[in-house]
Amino acid sequence: MVNIQRESDTQLRAAVLRQFEWDPQVASNHLQVATSNGVVALRGFVHTYGEKYAAERAAQAVRGVRAVANDIEVRSTSLEVRRVTAVVEVVDDTSVVPPQAGQQGESTC
Repeated sequence: MVNIQRESDTQLRAAVLRQFEWDPQVASNHLQVATSNGVVALRGFVHTYGEKYAAERAAQAVRGVRAVANDIEVRSTSLEVRRVTAVVEVVDDTSVVPPQAGQQGESTC
């Protein structure tokens, strides 16, 4: 019985990997797939949440998959990090000085 289950887990893993290759929304270069009793565990990393959930949907579409544990990490690309940094720099502009304690601000009303 154990050998039969191990073989079908191996077949299921291979089917999930084939599904990843077929689906253009799944960037499977950095993904690992493990299976046990019809449960698929996804690990590794992708660059967007869309890729993460595309991998989960692709795995769920494979016949014989009972459940998917999606532990894929989303890592931003350097371009996205630079965009976020630029926004933070704009928001963190030091030319706006808050009033000192005990000073009254001017009212515009």
